[in-house]
Amino acid sequence: MTRSVTTNKTLPQADGDFYAIGTSLSEEDQALLRRVRGFLEVEVAPIISEYRIREELPHQLIPKLVALVVWSQQNMTDYKYPRHIEFRTELPMTATGKELKSELRS
Repeated sequence: MTRSVTTNKTLPQADGDFYAIGTSLSEEDQALLRRVRGFLEVEVAPIISEYRIREELPHQLIPKLVALVVWSQQNMTDYKYPRHIEFRTELPMTATGKELKSELRS
């Protein structure tokens, strides 16, 4: 006897939250998530491919990133906002080509 299993489930919208983790976040965290996604859609997405091809950092985004961090410091609990942001030209790597995460954390 052969059985066919079919479902009528639809795939979730491709919004970067496949497992719907955003629905379990606090209102504070959801506000930050909306703000970051809006920033990425409006400021980063339209220009990032061009800068990636040229292997350059879009320096005009730095003040806007700082403003995003300042907003998170003013609107979020202490342990949730970034304490340090660092721009690097390359990541530290092992001999096999893996990122040295311990060096990134220091």
